[in-house]
Amino acid sequence: MDGICSHPNESARTPCDDPADTECDNPDTCNGSGLCLDDFEAQGTSCGDVADDQCDNPDICDGSGACDDNFETDGTPCDDADICTGNDACDTGVCAGTLIPQASNVEAMGPRYLAVTPQPGGSVAAVALLVTSPDWPCLSKYIDENGRLVTDPVFQFPDDWGTIKAKGVDIVPSSTYNIVAECGEHASPPGSDTTWLWGDVAGRFIDGAWTPGNGVVDIRNFMAVVEGFQQLDTAPPLEWTDLHPCTPEPDGVINVTDMTYVVDAFRGFPYPCPVPCP
Repeated sequence: MDGICSHPNESARTPCDDPADTECDNPDTCNGSGLCLDDFEAQGTSCGDVADDQCDNPDICDGSGACDDNFETDGTPCDDADICTGNDACDTGVCAGTLIPQASNVEAMGPRYLAVTPQPGGSVAAVALLVTSPDWPCLSKYIDENGRLVTDPVFQFPDDWGTIKAKGVDIVPSSTYNIVAECGEHASPPGSDTTWLWGDVAGRFIDGAWTPGNGVVDIRNFMAVVEGFQQLDTAPPLEWTDLHPCTPEPDGVINVTDMTYVVDAFRGFPYPCPVPCP
């Protein structure tokens, strides 16, 4: 022998170092020139989740041994197929929209009416109006197209609802009502207001018009009902002074019984009608 020490290289593709074998990373191998090389799958090679939809493309290898999500860019327009959402856009691989139902405008109109305007900002989705009350925990009903409170939801588009006037035995004086607009599985924040004191059907007469109730029952309230009975141009809105009958709902007519109710309230008599949670 010639006495020379040799160090021959392993042949190409000889296994070495990291034996990991995944979708994007094959076992390391010798290159035949004395180096141990990574053996990654090429960038763009399919791997992992093969889901392919508006916001999530099939996963791909990144060329460095990892399998990466292949989401569409956040903000890419999409359609989440939910009519109760709008401005749909991709967000981390998921199509998500902004909730459409908004808090309704709710305004007390006297002791026995509520004016409700759903979706004040407009909407293409039909909504149902759920009525609850912290003062009457048993109450959970929906407004129907006539303003009555019913058990089952009634869905209408906001333009069809307009401003609906809720009434009936469940709308009672000095009570706070929360009204939520429901759309599919979604619900808006509540709109709220509190009905007026029993018998308090108007406040002061200023600049030719009655002001809303001011929390006091006095002779002015009786005068306001009389003007309603006489159908004078200066009479307050009918809903302020329409108190009778108890059931099924105020009748939309101002008569002597409405006057009597105000006089009784002035004398300190309690609310004479049923309440939601007796």
